[in-house]
Amino acid sequence: MRGDLSQIFGAITGFILIIVVILIFSYITSYNVQNFDKILEKNYEFYEKRSLELVDFLNNSTNISNPLIIIKNIGKVSLDPSCFSLYIEGNKINFTYQINEVYHDNLLNPSENAALYFSYPNTGWKKVVLISCNGKRFETLIYFYS
Repeated sequence: MRGDLSQIFGAITGFILIIVVILIFSYITSYNVQNFDKILEKNYEFYEKRSLELVDFLNNSTNISNPLIIIKNIGKVSLDPSCFSLYIEGNKINFTYQINEVYHDNLLNPSENAALYFSYPNTGWKKVVLISCNGKRFETLIYFYS
């Protein structure tokens, strides 16, 4: 009788212990999965936004007395040229811009053109890098002539 009672008590204790372990494991995994889902969602939004930014350079040569680069937004999102960074041969260049706008919102909307005006004294082929607000790089070679 005493052996039967201890076996029943041990079985109930073991069953409760197994249920508690399963609940703790379930809580840990569901909490980690929720955090992992949030991390994946943030990364997806970040990369999705970056992949929608596309800029095309419409000219491949410019005069050094009045250099300009004409760009066209061929992406799906509006871009803000005021926070672009322009690099020529690795040197950061200050520039001004003028957008040929359909909508007057100071954004480079999809299928709109913009002219970037700057000064650069050297002639020849130069590597031009334009970096958007989100860090997307657009590169081309442009010939500077006198």
